[in-house]
Amino acid sequence: MKYTKHNNSSQSIETKIEARHKAREAQVVSLKFLGFSILVLFCSLAKNTMSAYVVGTIAVCTGISAALSYAYQGREIRTATDQIIACDEVFALGALLELSDIDGGTDRSIKEAIINLLPKLQFKHINLLNSDQKELLHLKLIGKDTRMVIAILAGLEQIGGRSSHSFVHKLSIGKWSAEENHEVRESAKKGLIKIQARMKHGGSPKTLLRASAAPDSELLRSSSSSSDDINSNELLRPE
Repeated sequence: MKYTKHNNSSQSIETKIEARHKAREAQVVSLKFLGFSILVLFCSLAKNTMSAYVVGTIAVCTGISAALSYAYQGREIRTATDQIIACDEVFALGALLELSDIDGGTDRSIKEAIINLLPKLQFKHINLLNSDQKELLHLKLIGKDTRMVIAILAGLEQIGGRSSHSFVHKLSIGKWSAEENHEVRESAKKGLIKIQARMKHGGSPKTLLRASAAPDSELLRSSSSSSDDINSNELLRPE
């Protein structure tokens, strides 16, 4: 039953993403038609002939139609985006990260949805995001939005692995926003314990599950033997 719900949710989100992409493509086509219509109109106004007026009239009608289509597709894009946000399930996180990347992080509703979903991640979601989506998370860790950074750290505490280690480690030692924000630094230290434990156990599902369920104090002892080696390797990497 849970698998069916997960599968249906994923399919529903994928359908909404596809609808959004199609609306975006149609909007681009409408914009091109609008630009072409304006160009034809200016060219026809330069000629004082009957045929030029006819062409100009057609250009005006085409331009109006293109403008209306552009506005309609914009509304369709907004509707599809709002539907993805309204899912309020972790399965929508990857899609929201990609939409945030497309929109340049300017859509506040997408940003808030990402912040709300990240703390809901659990160890069972470790394979939920692909490598590109995780990279988008890592890039946001460099930013100055501490709410976003803390939310990402909460998520990576559950699903972060080797690719996340260097970013979380740098925050734990006071880099980027952690330089002035104690909460960010402490969140990074907490997440680093879990990530290092998973790295030490090498990805075996059973041992990873035990590591994820273990108390932080036990994980700290478990990962301490490998922490120095891991941190040394990270420090050798260029900033």
